Amino acid sequence: MGRDTTLAGTEPAAATAGAPQDVLLEVEHLRAGYGRITAAEDIGLQVRPGELVAVLGPNGAGKSTLLRAISGMIRPWAGRVVLAGRDVTGARSDVLVRAGLVHVPEGRRVLPRLTVEENLRLGAFSARRDRAAVAAALEEVLTRFGALADRRDQKAGTLSGGEQQMLAIGRALMARPSVLLLDEPSLGLSPRLVAEVFELIQSLVAEGQTVLLAEQNVAQGLRVADRGYVLTTGRVTATGSAADLLADPALLRSYLAPPAGRPPHLSTAQPPAERTGEPPEYVKYEGRPAGTLSRNLDPPIHAPNPRRGTPGAENPS
Repeated sequence: MGRDTTLAGTEPAAATAGAPQDVLLEVEHLRAGYGRITAAEDIGLQVRPGELVAVLGPNGAGKSTLLRAISGMIRPWAGRVVLAGRDVTGARSDVLVRAGLVHVPEGRRVLPRLTVEENLRLGAFSARRDRAAVAAALEEVLTRFGALADRRDQKAGTLSGGEQQMLAIGRALMARPSVLLLDEPSLGLSPRLVAEVFELIQSLVAEGQTVLLAEQNVAQGLRVADRGYVLTTGRVTATGSAADLLADPALLRSYLAPPAGRPPHLSTAQPPAERTGEPPEYVKYEGRPAGTLSRNLDPPIHAPNPRRGTPGAENPS
């Protein structure tokens, strides 16, 4: 018999030793991948109510795989996912949406032939029988996103990249999530639109929305986050407060130093003040001396990358 992928009848998960009691989302020793390829290995993280926690790392680090395993898009091979005290490992995505966990995947994934309003209404599909609640959620989202309100009858495929990202986030908010997963919201956007999207994310958190953000732009992600987890080739290599991670010179050198003759990934990055002494205690490196990061930051060899033109391949980033 297969695993029950509904939450009906589930028992509260056993508390993890030393874990705070107010943790809303917890991942323990999670392992996941595609076929024979392991993309995420022994990952653990915690998200408390009202926090913005960033999962950071280069392309191929396992960020998207982690979010997909949490949200039920793929089944974890090992470990567990605990939402609001209940073990939801392996639950279907639609079940998790009803439980309050909503995933905005990489690449926006709006339905281009449907209008803005039709896309938004799909976000409230699980509550579709409560027409008053859906109408109220729709007006809240359109009030928040003025640009979408002006285009509510426009086909989603005609929107700009930034507007489509706003639409994808708005569609997720229609489900009134307790935890919002955002996968690479800055992908493919101009610096101006990136700033707008992150300003929106900050406003949501200021209003109490809990967010788990996967982001390749390390400096930008840390500037809006409360805490961060850095992934390298599928494993957590550093974790700590966003302020501490952003001030860590080893991490900044690894992720922000550009190749010779090329501009930095984030043109507005501010160099940290010089520090002396031992690295902070938050640094947790797998098998490496404290205060060092792997210098091999190229993505591991995974399945062929669809962005390089190989159809049908998975991108485990």
